[in-house]
Amino acid sequence: MCSSYLQESSSLPASLLLAQHKDRSAQPEMQLEKPKPVKPVTFSTGIKMGQHISLAPIQKLEEALYEYQPLQVETFGPQVPELEMLEKLGYLNHVRAVSPQDLAGGYTSALACHRALQDAFSGLFWHPS
Repeated sequence: MCSSYLQESSSLPASLLLAQHKDRSAQPEMQLEKPKPVKPVTFSTGIKMGQHISLAPIQKLEEALYEYQPLQVETFGPQVPELEMLEKLGYLNHVRAVSPQDLAGGYTSALACHRALQDAFSGLFWHPS
């Protein structure tokens, strides 16, 4: 079918027309060269290709050990009872009970009550005589 169409449009022999058609169809493939893949220049860690890194351990700095110093908060009001005293003084009678999920997350009724007392006693400008 293709050869009859080519023969109708030209006076050349069919074998020559097919050879020309084959050459023309091969040319676009040669012209469309595949782009070369870009080589990565860095690894996902940020280290450049070809860069050498030292695997030697980092030298330890001799420093003084950390020493905990409790935070001193000035509330300008009455002294808030300590966490351990809240239950003895009856403050925890008015706070919701802890569920097992809360307890697993580190929440205790004493923490909530202590925080509420800190907020309530803060800024009252109470000075004992």
